Amino acid sequence: MRASKVDDEEVLQLIKERMDESGVTIANVAEQDPYLAQFIKRGIAGYQVTVDDDKLY
Repeated sequence: MRASKVDDEEVLQLIKERMDESGVTIANVAEQDPYLAQFIKRGIAGYQVTVDDDKLY
């Protein structure tokens, strides 16, 4: 079941823009949540990612 109807690519683009604006890096994210960092890294690299209620993959 999807957490929202927002397009995953749109979400990743917004995340990347905010990270760029604030100077946050994948390494900064990985310090707090390695799983989320991997999700963002894969999405930015162009791999298909899926957001479910309790999982990111």
